[in-house]
Amino acid sequence: MVRINVQFKLLAYVLLMGALVAFVPDQKGDKKKKSSKSGLDEAAEFKAQVAGYRKDCKAALKPYRYSFGRTTYFNYKSYNTLKEVEVALILNSSYKFTFNAEGVTVDPIQVKVYNKPSNYNKRILLFEKNSVSGGSFEFTSEQLVEKMKENYREKGLSDYELEKILLSKVYIDYIIPAIDEEFEEDESTGRRKVIVKRGAIVFASGYENLAMDD
Repeated sequence: MVRINVQFKLLAYVLLMGALVAFVPDQKGDKKKKSSKSGLDEAAEFKAQVAGYRKDCKAALKPYRYSFGRTTYFNYKSYNTLKEVEVALILNSSYKFTFNAEGVTVDPIQVKVYNKPSNYNKRILLFEKNSVSGGSFEFTSEQLVEKMKENYREKGLSDYELEKILLSKVYIDYIIPAIDEEFEEDESTGRRKVIVKRGAIVFASGYENLAMDD
């Protein structure tokens, strides 16, 4: 009888421990989900803020008619990076270009505008703005064309030849500077990971739409 009671108690103990193990929460799994969700929430919140900047940028085009816009997202790295946006223009039309840099949240960036893409060696710098961070700015296609004419005037082109110069495309370069990386411990693995530092700049273009008044 004693032996049976001992076996019964031992079996009950084993079953009890098994039940406790089964109901112990997976802390690592919870931490991983929490960490992942936190990162997604931050990204979603940032995109929601940028959506507001996009509306402001488009509204700043008035009285020009909106034609094209592009929001450029980027992550700061430990080295310089370049993002380029190609913008097609209707010949002989007057354009306004607006930028909103409220999403440039860490170090300021550079904005440069060229007549050719970055893989061209001999391209002309038409506009440059340094230390872009927060706020907004704008310029017109007439300013860009005049800058290009200045370049060719210095090379000896006549006024007659200069009048034929037109812009069919412009290329906007965003130069994102290198930063010192910061790290945090990944709660799910215990390893160090880079803290993501996001940024965004919004661009919009519009053309002068002069309609005939009846």
